[in-house]
Amino acid sequence: MHRNALGRFVIESRVIEELPGLARQILAGLIVVRAEQMFHRNGIEYVAIGPDFLPVARGEEVPRYDVIVKDLVGGTHHVQFIRSDI
Repeated sequence: MHRNALGRFVIESRVIEELPGLARQILAGLIVVRAEQMFHRNGIEYVAIGPDFLPVARGEEVPRYDVIVKDLVGGTHHVQFIRSDI
């Protein structure tokens, strides 16, 4: 994982409060470098280093990603980050 592979995304407060296991799965394998409560978005915005994010040069804005969660058989989930600001 490249140390400048940064992404910005939001996890809704509802997910954190009602589905903490899913929130842990979304954050698994990431290194969170910033987290901020966003009242107007009713969630927490994270900036993290992760394998699904592209490298960002110094001074560039960190790209936004959507968190896509697909339900799988047996109650598990597949989590994917899709860049949303292009």
